[in-house]
Parts: sequence; structure tokens; C-alpha cells
Amino acid sequence: MVKGSGINFLLDILKTFFALKKNLVGDDVREFARKKELNKSEFITILGIYDKGPRTMSQLSQDTDLEKGSVTSMIDNLTGKGYVLRMSDETDRRRFKVALTKKGKDFAETVNVFIRDNLITRFESLGEKDKKDFYKALQTIKETFSKIGENKN
Repeated sequence: MVKGSGINFLLDILKTFFALKKNLVGDDVREFARKKELNKSEFITILGIYDKGPRTMSQLSQDTDLEKGSVTSMIDNLTGKGYVLRMSDETDRRRFKVALTKKGKDFAETVNVFIRDNLITRFESLGEKDKKDFYKALQTIKETFSKIGENKN
């Protein structure tokens, strides 16, 4: 494989993943968030905190790929909307972590159920062979990415 073509191949794979994500959940989930008056970063933040637990501002900045000042504004907005709260970091009183409120947890759980049900409905339309082929392809991709991750040094 020629060096440049390898990069183009990887970029094509990434584009395919983004298209797959959009086709499976993108528009439906985007509309779901819009109804709650959440932008994409707020939506991702709520789900990230739900999955990973309370996060520091630095962690949220990394998770969302936003500058810390933008994250601070976003957390202010989410606090005002009742989705998150700031709590003291037990290991360092100068820092705080952002956690979900009951409203935030309920929202994230509702989104997860919505996504799961949406995926089930879409996959039920596939035949058994297509389901097996899709699963096998994903397993191969997962294994390949694990190898890439092991060789990144």
C-alpha cells in the first residue's frame, strides 16, 4: 500500500463511521436534544458525565474538545437548566467536579433507552445473514483498532 493511500483509506473509514453513526442515531437523537433545548456540546456533556461519573472542568474540556472558558459557560447553562451541579472535589478543595442532577440522570437514561429502542427497531429490519455479517465486521474492526492502539508508540 502506498503511504498516501493508507491515510486516505483511514480517512474514508472514519467518514464511514460518522455516516454510520448518523444513519443509526444521529438525526433522531439530535431532534430529541433540540426538544430539550440542548445544543450538541451540552448533550454530549450530559451523556459523558452519565457514562463516566462526575468530571473536572479539565476532563470535560478534553471530552468535548472545547476550551475551558467555553466549558465554564456551558456548565453555567446546564446548571441553570437543572441538568448538572458543581460539587467539591474531595481530593482537592480548590477544584470541583460536575455531576448530574436527578433531572440530568433521568434525561441520560431516557436518551439511552431511546437510542437502544431505535437501534433495535432498525436492526430488526435486517435479515439474519445481514445481522451476522454486520456483527462480524464490527468485531474485526474492533480487533483491528485494538492492534492499532497497541502499536501507537
